[in-house]
Amino acid sequence: MSVKITSVAKQLPKYTRETKDIIPYLNIWMSGQEERFQRKVIKLFENAGVDRRYSIMDAEEVFLNTSFEEKNDIYSREVVKLAEQSLVKALDKANLNPTDIDYIITVSCTGIMIPSMDAYLINNLKMKQDIV
Repeated sequence: MSVKITSVAKQLPKYTRETKDIIPYLNIWMSGQEERFQRKVIKLFENAGVDRRYSIMDAEEVFLNTSFEEKNDIYSREVVKLAEQSLVKALDKANLNPTDIDYIITVSCTGIMIPSMDAYLINNLKMKQDIV
């Protein structure tokens, strides 16, 4: 059996900022940390080759106003919406139905959720239960 990628799509979250506009929030967020550590983090952001960053939350929420638990709750809710929108776009581009899919790969480096994003996609879009 061969496997191929038939379609790819993306769905960007509503908030966006240039990396240079995020640096002031990093400075506030890291206040009290060792100066050397702060310089390293700023250098990582500035030299990562990412000019624009996208987020499901405004920068104030990300860096100043919410706990990890609150951020993760928002992530768990919003990532499923974005993933569904993206998958529906990809399926439409390929002229496929959710039940036509045998394999699904999801990637996120932000939050922690159990069950995982793919489990929600499988249930919400009525995909096959034996999908890999």
